[in-house]
Amino acid sequence: RGVVFSDLTFASEKTIPDYANEGYLGVGTGLRYVTPVGPVAIDVGFDPDDMGQYAIHFRIGELF
Repeated sequence: RGVVFSDLTFASEKTIPDYANEGYLGVGTGLRYVTPVGPVAIDVGFDPDDMGQYAIHFRIGELF
């Protein structure tokens, strides 16, 4: 089955982060397939401000 996702995170070196300016958004799509040894997943995530930047994540098994 296909999935779509978005992810928002904040990263800062400051003690009190500036949430308005230090957030990072990612969007992506992926596939899931259940096998006899467990689920298999592959996701591709993108930076919506720079679609040339992406990350590929491959997983076998359950998340804990």
